[in-house]
Amino acid sequence: MTVVNEPITILANPTYLPNKIAHRYNDFWTEVRMGKLIDAAVKNNVALEIQAGTKFPNKKFVELAMKKGAKISIGRNNMDDKPNELNRSLDWLEELDVKRGNMLGD
Repeated sequence: MTVVNEPITILANPTYLPNKIAHRYNDFWTEVRMGKLIDAAVKNNVALEIQAGTKFPNKKFVELAMKKGAKISIGRNNMDDKPNELNRSLDWLEELDVKRGNMLGD
């Protein structure tokens, strides 16, 4: 919550959890907690990233973000020379009917 209130443009990997607790994603990222983060992002005009190459955030988070009017970006922490795998992100954008106006930069 501290970071989303800073002067940033994109909150990268907004619901990331370390591998040791990632299996408890739904325990940590309740709808109430997701809503608070999304509301802060909308208020501060911060885009929320769909992290290509990981399973974060989950689809429920992206759906809630769209309902609340959040901006979305797609990205990946490229630590190597492999091309980004964007299929999951692009599929969700289509499936959730994300419009250009919901994307960062539009």
